[in-house]
Amino acid sequence: MTALLSIKDLVVDFRTRAGNARVLNHISLDVMPGEILGIVGESGCGKSMTALSVMGLVPTPPGKISEGRIELKGEDLLTASSKRLHQVRGKEISMIFQEPMTSLNPVFRVGDQIAESILLHENVTKTEAWERAVLMLEKVGIPEPAIRARNYPHEMSGGMRQRVMIAMALACNPQVLIADEPTTALDVTVQAQIFDLLKELQEETGTAIIMITHDMGAIAELADRVAVMYAGHVIETGSTKDILTDPQHPYTRGLISCVPHLDDQPGDERPFLQEIPGVVPPLTELGKGCTFAPRCAFQTPTCVAGRPDLSHVSEAHSVSCYNLQSVRAS
Repeated sequence: MTALLSIKDLVVDFRTRAGNARVLNHISLDVMPGEILGIVGESGCGKSMTALSVMGLVPTPPGKISEGRIELKGEDLLTASSKRLHQVRGKEISMIFQEPMTSLNPVFRVGDQIAESILLHENVTKTEAWERAVLMLEKVGIPEPAIRARNYPHEMSGGMRQRVMIAMALACNPQVLIADEPTTALDVTVQAQIFDLLKELQEETGTAIIMITHDMGAIAELADRVAVMYAGHVIETGSTKDILTDPQHPYTRGLISCVPHLDDQPGDERPFLQEIPGVVPPLTELGKGCTFAPRCAFQTPTCVAGRPDLSHVSEAHSVSCYNLQSVRAS
């Protein structure tokens, strides 16, 4: 199957007072039609920057896409004109941002904000755009949508604002939806509702979704495939089942072990909460070796000498690690 969205050897650099920071270092990802790809990793690993690169929203300066290609159905978006990118954003690729209160305009009604996106990309009248905005609010489960469409963002709860963002992102039936931490700061019951809503809408519309999160529970519930990122690199990719039940990279294993289990007891041999020792190194001080080596229990001189490429451990499972045999034996 041909990829709908393909990121190839993408490099993003930022100029800082401490020197050049390579926030994305030759990452490659494919998103297939109708699938949900989860991207996981610690804060600062490059998840959101990957999304901003796809949307053409990398702040320039100080940021710069130095190398690579981002292809939507074969078209390289990095060489597209500003006019073409305006056509793509919201119509072919949409994004749900982390914090809806800062993403929604506080001085416009939510219905107007959804209708604006529809008017920009569709050949409809203002009345038709408003009616469609109300329909989208109904589709995402907001009660009394005709009334709520006239509300301002501050008149809605966090969960309802997030539903408005989803309605806005899906209003023009995009082929790719990027959900960047869509449940940040929401309580667990609302999180579950948002996840169910995304899954339901994805199955209904066939939209491919890139789910960016640090929540392995969300990945287990939603994703078909997973890409694990660390310090600007993709270090492991595979099906959700492979990643969760048979993780190969020490960092992936650490992420999964950090999640507490309901059946854990204080006296168990396995600690109730585990942690990954150390911290992510500054991006201006990354060496030429494996970026995870300083925190890895399986580090060898080879790890420090050079950075491992992604290699296949099965047809659909790839890992960037020199010491897979040691990791598997542990």
